[in-house]
Amino acid sequence: AVGGGVAQALAPRAKPAVLLLAPLVVGLVAYGQAMTGLTSHDELLAAAYTSAMWGPALALPLHYASAGVAGAALGIGIARTARASGAAVEMGPPATA
Repeated sequence: AVGGGVAQALAPRAKPAVLLLAPLVVGLVAYGQAMTGLTSHDELLAAAYTSAMWGPALALPLHYASAGVAGAALGIGIARTARASGAAVEMGPPATA
C-alpha cells in the first residue's frame, strides 16, 4: 500500500493500470538480486532455509500477483483520497451569501 501511495503522490496523473504493475517490478528486482548473488542451486537452497536471502525474494509470484496488486490499489486509493481532502482543506470552507 505504501508503494502505491508513494507512486500516486509522485505521479498523480499516471494511469492506475501502470501503477498496478509496480509489484511486478519489485518481484523481478528481488528475484534478480537473489539469482545474481548466488552461484549454485545448493547456495540458493541454503540461503532460503537459513534466512540469508533478501525477504522480498522469498515471496512467490502468486503473492506479488494478488497481495501486491491489492496493496498497490489500496495505496492509490488512499493517496487520491488524501489529495482530494487536502485540496478541500486548502480552499477553506465554502463562502456563504
